[in-house]
Amino acid sequence: KQWYQRRVAITAGILDMCAAPGSKTLQILEAVTSTEGVMPTGVVIANDGDYKRCHMLVTQTKRFNNPAYMITNEDATRFPNLKVLGPGDKTQVLKFDRILCDVPCTGDGTLRKNYAIWGKWSQAQALGIHKLQRRILLRGMDMLKPGGRLVYSTCSLNPIENEATVLSALRDRPEFRLLPTEGCLEGLKRVEGMTNWRVMHSSGTWYNKFEEVEDRHRKAIAPTMFSGDAAVHNLQYCMRVYPHLQNTGGFFICILEKQQVEERTQVKASEIETIADLPDKKEKSTDCDSALIPLL
Repeated sequence: KQWYQRRVAITAGILDMCAAPGSKTLQILEAVTSTEGVMPTGVVIANDGDYKRCHMLVTQTKRFNNPAYMITNEDATRFPNLKVLGPGDKTQVLKFDRILCDVPCTGDGTLRKNYAIWGKWSQAQALGIHKLQRRILLRGMDMLKPGGRLVYSTCSLNPIENEATVLSALRDRPEFRLLPTEGCLEGLKRVEGMTNWRVMHSSGTWYNKFEEVEDRHRKAIAPTMFSGDAAVHNLQYCMRVYPHLQNTGGFFICILEKQQVEERTQVKASEIETIADLPDKKEKSTDCDSALIPLL
């Protein structure tokens, strides 16, 4: 079935939830349309909640004329259900095979190149944005097909924005599991995700568990920010990229998979496939934005 027809056969639905300015979206498009002259068999949706940044998306990608691509301007925490024609011409909600969830963050991993953050960063920012990140991640998880995969990433190193967000989402969505990444992205130096951390209020007070939090601080600190049962959710499968390891910025990346009801077992890193069976590149890249795409 051709792309110009109303009835679209979607074999690989891919959503970039926070896409602007569009560099990662372009890489996804290249992966989906890797065979020249062949009509793509999937669809890539690039979304951003900022209207002006959506214009940046258009500018970045308009030179890559692709019938499998569309841009949306929606709040990622409330991304709407999209309806498509399924078997028997029945309308059904589109569920995605792959989702990239590169969420807004405080950006403390970019301190080396973004000097403005030195004067603006505060712990209160991380505590506040955790709730937004969690809502975006949960919405992405709800839009994924069984067997689908979601990459969650930030350019922050604060566990409140990273492991805490992922852990709280795993608690709420038990059908998901973290996939190991030690066999992925050969040549990229990284360390395992954290499994234990404390939470600091902007006043400088540290807490080990939510029960210790003073009543006057509970408006800023939520139960979802603490490690608790982190060990049972395999947070070590997450990857942290530290700037000093290979002269980059700081990043956090993890892969979440929505399991079929009957399969709730662990998997090996060797079982992880790329977004479109991408061929091996001759040159190894340490660009972490580029590294996100094969993980999908």
